[in-house]
Amino acid sequence: MLDVAEAAGVEPLRISFRHSLQLIRIFCLIEAWTCAPGNLPKRLSSHLEMMESLLILPERRPDRRYKRHVKIKMSSYKRTPGRPITKGAK
Repeated sequence: MLDVAEAAGVEPLRISFRHSLQLIRIFCLIEAWTCAPGNLPKRLSSHLEMMESLLILPERRPDRRYKRHVKIKMSSYKRTPGRPITKGAK
């Protein structure tokens, strides 16, 4: 991913990890076993070019309009406030 980001002239954070992992798995499982060992570098460079053209994510937003919040999981059970704290008990 670092090589692809350097070749594209972008930050490595803009390359999708999930899609890169999928392409690498496909390369290792299928193409690496079906081609001759002398052709592996050429095939790998073609994969790097494919990753460069397909997987560039949009830039991150530096300032958000609203803060991020954790969504409360909805439950069909009644929420309990917890046990009361008793004085002197350990």
